[in-house]
Amino acid sequence: MNSDRHTIYVSYADADEEWVKHFVNNLKTYLRKQLGEIEDDFVWAKYMQIDIGNKQDILLQHLRESKYLLVIASPAYFRKIGNSEIDAFGKVDNLIPVEHNKVELPENLQSLTSYKFWYEDDKGRALFYANPVPTPSEPQYYRLLAEMACDIVRCLNISQNQPSPASDSMSDSISTTEVANTVSSSKPVHVFINAVEKDRQLAVEIQQQLKTEAQASLLPSKLVKLTVKEREERLKQGLLACDAVIVVCDKATLKWIYLQISLIDEIQKDRGTHFKIVAVFNNPPPIKLEQELGLQFPNLKIWNHTDIVNKCVPEFKQVAFS
Repeated sequence: MNSDRHTIYVSYADADEEWVKHFVNNLKTYLRKQLGEIEDDFVWAKYMQIDIGNKQDILLQHLRESKYLLVIASPAYFRKIGNSEIDAFGKVDNLIPVEHNKVELPENLQSLTSYKFWYEDDKGRALFYANPVPTPSEPQYYRLLAEMACDIVRCLNISQNQPSPASDSMSDSISTTEVANTVSSSKPVHVFINAVEKDRQLAVEIQQQLKTEAQASLLPSKLVKLTVKEREERLKQGLLACDAVIVVCDKATLKWIYLQISLIDEIQKDRGTHFKIVAVFNNPPPIKLEQELGLQFPNLKIWNHTDIVNKCVPEFKQVAFS
């Protein structure tokens, strides 16, 4: 995409590292939704390189070979790092301030568009999102990530088409309304597939059928040996990040199907935006799964067919990618 070693270098204080890891992973998810596959070091942070050796020299090399500098602004950051990495980076127009917590930004960042990941409660206390990890009850955290991804992609496109310093600035940001229009008008690119272990092979076949039109992700198998809590967290994170959902119901129990769809409905309320489609691929019986479940919402579509891959998937594509 550009000649730089990294597109984004993330500058942060060690005290904020746990928060930063989740932030970077989630930001990459939203960037992939618009750019497709990106290199692992598209967004780079020092925790990604365990053996740094002469740490400061190597960090500065990574920093200077990056297109944008994303600053995780916090009290700890300005106490420990201050302006040292900002000054070493040198490209003022390519700074991206992210307010991890309530902090007074220095003058060189105040004129730029910043993304505020903290809020004040009814007692005036400053609290930050994702403490210690993001949860479905914090839709604003994910909305901010979506806005950031849209702004970054827009600026990358501007720099490719009009390679002038002024047009490459992150301060030339688009409004929340424009972000919402961009997200809602684009076709889904990330489909999340959920299935019980007995239906895993079928889910993989569905994933393969979608690979040319979408990034289709699948819950990990039992071989990964996630705990129940870790698997639930993976499910929630996948649902928060995707555009459409497929629930595979060949050998699954009715109870499992009910719980999955109930969770999906709950998550889309927390997201603040609806999935374009929630698809249930059911190998009957029961034929009338809607009545059996007693669950209905506008974007829920249930397909009953014995040939799920060849019959249900093509109809899903027509709805999801139209």
